[in-house]
Amino acid sequence: MLGENAERSPNVCQRIRKEGHIIGNHSYSHSRWVALRRGQDIAQELKLAQQAIYKASGVKPDLFRPPYGFWTPWMLRTAKKLRFTVVTWDNMTNDWELSKEADEIVTAILKRVRPGGIIVLHDGRGTRQGYDRTSLLLALPHIITCLKREGYQFVTVPQLVGE
Repeated sequence: MLGENAERSPNVCQRIRKEGHIIGNHSYSHSRWVALRRGQDIAQELKLAQQAIYKASGVKPDLFRPPYGFWTPWMLRTAKKLRFTVVTWDNMTNDWELSKEADEIVTAILKRVRPGGIIVLHDGRGTRQGYDRTSLLLALPHIITCLKREGYQFVTVPQLVGE
């Protein structure tokens, strides 16, 4: 969850929590450059997000996903000092691109899926409002059905990493 989006949509954050989803910190601003900042600037970005997420949802995440998957040793060190578990992924489809059709998203995910993998899908594009997610919403039922048919189970990140 992005801190800016949590501030903008606390009702969505509360719904996510009430439905039992795991909430993680994805930075405050989703800046492409956050990984290149100094440790204390990275810490500020994560703490701002943490405050916004907590205020909106009542949850203090202990998971952190670096924006764009960009990370540096000092970012990892800072996240560890703040007691975050850093989570990345192994299945990225670029589903956020408006040109992606639902069948392209399904095919890309199914081609790369593997046991223990983490699939990244987007509810928007960074902090932009009103981003069209129609293709993803059409793709999801097919993805879920196909993966279940192949014997995959869906688990939370804490279950996957053994917390």
